[in-house]
Amino acid sequence: MSVQLTSFVFVIQLAMIFAELPPIHKCKISDTACLMTSAQSALPAMAVGIPEMNLEPLDIMDIDKIKVDLAGLKLGIKDAHIKGLKGAIIDKLSIDMAKKLITLVFHADVVMNGHYKASGRLLILPINGDGQTTIKLKNLVIEMIMPFEIRKNSDGKDFIDVKSYKYKYDVKTNANFRLTNLFNGNKQLSDTMHNFMNENWKVLVQEFGTPMLDIPNAKIFAVIKTFFKSRPMEDVIEIINLTMYLPTYNSRILPLQKPLACIATIIQKNNITMLVRSAIIVALCLIVPSLSFVLPVEKCHLDDSKCLTQSFQNGLKTFMEGMPELGTDVLDVMEMEDIEFDLSGLQFALQGGHLKGLKNSIIDQIVWDTKKKVMEMNFRSNNTLNGHYKANGRILILPISGDGELKLKLRDVQFKVLINYILKKGSDGKDRVVPKKYEFVFEVLGNAHFELTNLFNGNKELSDSMHIFLNDNWKEISTEFGRPIIDAGIKKMLKNIAIFFDKNPIDDISIQ
Repeated sequence: MSVQLTSFVFVIQLAMIFAELPPIHKCKISDTACLMTSAQSALPAMAVGIPEMNLEPLDIMDIDKIKVDLAGLKLGIKDAHIKGLKGAIIDKLSIDMAKKLITLVFHADVVMNGHYKASGRLLILPINGDGQTTIKLKNLVIEMIMPFEIRKNSDGKDFIDVKSYKYKYDVKTNANFRLTNLFNGNKQLSDTMHNFMNENWKVLVQEFGTPMLDIPNAKIFAVIKTFFKSRPMEDVIEIINLTMYLPTYNSRILPLQKPLACIATIIQKNNITMLVRSAIIVALCLIVPSLSFVLPVEKCHLDDSKCLTQSFQNGLKTFMEGMPELGTDVLDVMEMEDIEFDLSGLQFALQGGHLKGLKNSIIDQIVWDTKKKVMEMNFRSNNTLNGHYKANGRILILPISGDGELKLKLRDVQFKVLINYILKKGSDGKDRVVPKKYEFVFEVLGNAHFELTNLFNGNKELSDSMHIFLNDNWKEISTEFGRPIIDAGIKKMLKNIAIFFDKNPIDDISIQ
């Protein structure tokens, strides 16, 4: 075959591949609504697969084998087929350039069919079967967190290289299980097992869902990774969107914000050459880091406790909602790090925790001791904590065992936090506050209310007794076991405080 013909065939193949790629509406990277709409529009084309790019279909998804060996159950499913992902609804899609994280949340009604073999125990009941299975999950919610790097492709263009992923799942509405030939066709035993499974679907999904969903989520991730690798960033998002990098917290208007916005508009609406664009961007890279990130609050003398208290209160909501230009985390709703502790006979773990309520805190007093280099914060709030818990051991005088969802409501929690700091000069020669250590005390003055699913493997009588005990003795329990959980939240707060102080010399945030 001639070189010309070979090149022609190659070009035709490339054209066919890119013709299969779904059309993309470019969005500002900070416009999550636009990103969600664009991804939702592309989903049907992505779901059917692109053979030329070795992308398997997501709907219908074929899986050779799924294996579960967990909690006494041995289960294998061969030749599985999953339907329903092309009808998924995207609930959230965000690209955090500061943290280099993509967050994707979607929900769908899915159906899995396949040939199963099962033996062992399913929770408390023995199980044995070899036949066909149909599993229906209504309102399956998947959240994927994907770190990425920006790399250059063979054409020298930037693309998003998605490195890995973690996922969480939940079935919000219902799960239904059908298995043929259970117990060698014994109808009575089969009916009993089906009633048990479908009445306890929530517990089964929580207990055995991860090994069932690992392979499907790996396939979803492969499609996402290939898509971003195949598309330069400039084809997916609006790269020239200069104003998104400028701080615009609440009513704060920076002196250069409006002229920079005008420059960005001119660049986007006119055929400005790449050389001119580059020159403008370089200039902005020099200008923007020098801008202040001070919150929209009044400056105070550090010994003026009343002024500091009011100033902290005015800036609290903005601070808690996160400041992406500084790289600070959102603190309300706060995504908690995983927590584990072994305390007073109780072994406890919390995963996927979310803490709400801090942005509505009341600041009671701020005291800043410049001689001892200690800052004291006194505040109170009503908080709600949700997450997946595991508990074993004793809580005060009663034994406890559980693996499920936790909801904890705390009313009128009083905090006192002491931060020891030093002053350190930055590259600009100005002093900055550097927190070195902290200590805190807390007390729940109003009330604490505990809700835990799947206590004692779903035994209602034991669960009800434990809930009565927990909520009657909320004061002692919150005092005894609350500290590790509170500590995890305060650590995230102090991380943000440290970043804020690093970006703002003390002269910029106080009257000397």
